Amino acid sequence: PRHYSIAQALVVGLILGPCREKFLDFVRDFYDGRGDFSKTVGRVALEADSRIAQIVDAFEFPSAEDIAAWTAKGPEYKRLLDVMLGRAAWITAVKRIEERMGPFDEDWRVTIRLGEWEGTTVGSGERAGDRGAIAFNMTRLGEYERMLEEQRRHAQEMRKKSMRVTYKVPPIRYEGIVTHELTHVAQGECRAPFWFLEGQATWVAGDEGYILSFAHKDLAVQSIETPLADWEQTYPRGMLFFMWLEGRRGREAIRGVFESVAAGGDWKQEFEGTLELSWEKIVEAEQAWSADTVRRKKPR
Repeated sequence: PRHYSIAQALVVGLILGPCREKFLDFVRDFYDGRGDFSKTVGRVALEADSRIAQIVDAFEFPSAEDIAAWTAKGPEYKRLLDVMLGRAAWITAVKRIEERMGPFDEDWRVTIRLGEWEGTTVGSGERAGDRGAIAFNMTRLGEYERMLEEQRRHAQEMRKKSMRVTYKVPPIRYEGIVTHELTHVAQGECRAPFWFLEGQATWVAGDEGYILSFAHKDLAVQSIETPLADWEQTYPRGMLFFMWLEGRRGREAIRGVFESVAAGGDWKQEFEGTLELSWEKIVEAEQAWSADTVRRKKPR
C-alpha cells in the first residue's frame, strides 16, 4: 500500500469535514493502494459540494412576485437580496454548519420568506420536526442597507481625497445573517439557554463584528449565567463562550456537545463532561478568557 503524509491526511479531513462516509472511502482506497491523491481529493470534494448544492436547491425561496414587490420599493432592497438570496450564500452557510455542528439533514424542508415586523431583529429561524422556516425583516434590513450605502459613498469621497478609511467596527455581513438563521434551523427544538442558541449561531456564522461592537461600547463581560439586556449583548457574549470552548477542546468537541443536547441531553452536564470541570469552574475560566479577549479586541 502507498503511504501518505500527515499533512495530506489533514487536507482530506478539512475538505470532507462531516462527510464521514466519504472519508472512510478515501482511507480504504489508499490503504488498498488505489488511486491518485490529488485526483481523489478533488473527486470527493466535488461530490461533497454537489450534495450541499442539492440540499440548497431543495429550499423553498421567496417567489419572484415577492422579490419584485420588495425590489420595487428601492435599489437598497435589490442590493441586499442579490446577496441574501444568492445560491452562494446558502451553500456557504450549509458548509459552515456541517463543519461546526454536524451533517445538515437532507430531509429537512426549509422555507424562506420576506416579511416585516417591529423591533431591531433582522431575521428569525426555527425548525419543528423536518419543517424549517426562515424569515427576514425587510424593513430593518432596508434601513441597514441605506445606512451602509451612505457609508460607502462617504468612504469613496474620502478615498478621492487620498484619505484612508477604516472601520473600528465592521458592518455585519449579509452572508453571516443567512448562516445565523440557518443555524437556528439546524438547532431545531434543542433545549438550551438563549445565550447558547444565539452564541452558537453567531459563532457558526463567524461574524466577529458583534464582539468588536461589544468591545467598542466598553460593555462589561459578565458571567455567562447573567441575563443580558438584549440580543446585541447576547450574541457576542454567547459567541465568546463558543470561541473559548473551541480553543480548549476544538470544533469536534462542540459538535459532540451539540449532538448530545439536540438528542435530549443536559447542556450543562455535556459541557462539564467535555471539559472535565465543574460548571462553576467553567463559568469562572470562560469569563476570565472572554474579558481578556474583549479587552484585546477593543478598537483603538
